[in-house]
Amino acid sequence: MNPSQLAYLIIVSSTLFVCYLFGLKRPFLRKLTISLFLVLQVVYLLWRLVYTLPTMGWMSLFAGLALLLTEWAGFFQNSVTSLLFWKKSKRQSVPLSALKEYPEVDVFIATYNESVDLLRRTIVATQLMDYPKEKMTIFVCDDGRREDVRRLCEELNVEHMTRPDNKLAKAGNLNHAISHSSGEIIVTMDADMVPRSHLLKETLGYFADEKTGFVQAPQAFYNEDSFQYNLFAGDRINN
Repeated sequence: MNPSQLAYLIIVSSTLFVCYLFGLKRPFLRKLTISLFLVLQVVYLLWRLVYTLPTMGWMSLFAGLALLLTEWAGFFQNSVTSLLFWKKSKRQSVPLSALKEYPEVDVFIATYNESVDLLRRTIVATQLMDYPKEKMTIFVCDDGRREDVRRLCEELNVEHMTRPDNKLAKAGNLNHAISHSSGEIIVTMDADMVPRSHLLKETLGYFADEKTGFVQAPQAFYNEDSFQYNLFAGDRINN
């Protein structure tokens, strides 16, 4: 790296860092930071296109173009993310009382080969959600068609649902469950989720608006991710 390239790198990094620090509370500087970030990415990609593609042979050129296309794909992904952060969203919470009456809720827990112990935690936590029990039905959508899962569902008094095949995997599993649902609201969860007790109280109120068809809540998982598993750190590092 020659001195001019090093100076450019230092100036660009310093500018973005300063804009970031001051842009945390100033919308104008936040938008300036995002704009500079995208413009500088375009400058870099144009430099890559004009000056860095290998010309030693068609194989090297092909590999260079493949890498460049990957970088352009990353740029477009960054552009979408930047668009999402362009303007802060301050959505007002809507209480459950906004609804005229409590809707019937069907909760789908999709599973294929997760352990029974893991499923038990998810089912019990779902049962402890703060909502009238007569208005909520829990379905364990078991694409593994396992006898031990069926016994678990009987023990915990929840519905065990299977289908004759695994067509379209998880999407097909949920679509099959939807075709047998009579609930006004459907809540879908993975087998390794533990819902907070106030999940329904915090989300169902948005359906008081007839234009609302889908509500997404933040998600966190309690099973070990690949880093925890490979580092044998599941009991020391939170997911």
